[in-house]
Amino acid sequence: MKNKKNKFLIGTLGLIVVVIISFFSFKKNDSTENHTITIGIMSGTKDDDEFWNLVKDNASQKYGVQVVYKKFTDYNTPNKALQSGDLDANAFQNIAFLKSWNKSHNTNIVSIGKTMIAPMNIYSEKIANIKSIKSNSTIGIPNDTANEERALLILKNAGLIKLKKSVNLTPKDVIYNPKKIQFKEVSAEQIPHALDSLDAGIINTNYAKAAGLDSSKSIYTERINKDSEKYASVVATTDKLKKNKLVNDYLKAYQSENVKKEMKKIYGETKIPAWDLNFNKNN
Repeated sequence: MKNKKNKFLIGTLGLIVVVIISFFSFKKNDSTENHTITIGIMSGTKDDDEFWNLVKDNASQKYGVQVVYKKFTDYNTPNKALQSGDLDANAFQNIAFLKSWNKSHNTNIVSIGKTMIAPMNIYSEKIANIKSIKSNSTIGIPNDTANEERALLILKNAGLIKLKKSVNLTPKDVIYNPKKIQFKEVSAEQIPHALDSLDAGIINTNYAKAAGLDSSKSIYTERINKDSEKYASVVATTDKLKKNKLVNDYLKAYQSENVKKEMKKIYGETKIPAWDLNFNKNN
């Protein structure tokens, strides 16, 4: 009888130990899982990796958020991955692209905050100043909807044209063109290679960098004003996760003073912190 009792006690104690170990093991795994988020970004250079890792370290050290990055090479897949649940958020698109994506795909992806803006520049191999643009000059502009409108707004702010109020602006919306500028619609990534056949070209920062163009030698830089605000990049997530603490802590980690300083150090004026910019100052 005593042996049976001892066996029962030993068995009970063993069961308790197993339960305790399982409980703490579960809590550990559960904690790790619930403090890890996956963020979609665009693959880039060694400098980009350095920058993204700084934000990742911020999230871990300041907020206890473990970040896993998933890199993409095109602009369509990150939002699809977000919708499918493969991502908790992404940080690659600007406000204009996000709005266009939601309209085209009947989705409700939301911005939770601005990150940076990469001003577009006008480059030329023939002139050194935007004021030297001659009559009947040909300027290359991107042929995709979002970047074409942006390019026209840049020309407006440079004082070369006036536009009627419209959405998805095209050259047909130019209402004042005293120098009779000709608009050559070209695939955005091809404009750097077409500069020798153009009087000037408006080029996205990433394509200019890939082509070895120095932004400091451009003839005009996009102004930071109300027109350019929608081209600020954002951290985006689903409507379901827009109040998620981990996702919002990641945004806070991005919108930090050390990130601002590092962005300046790595990118100079080609990428500018956008979260505390006054986009109304030059209107």
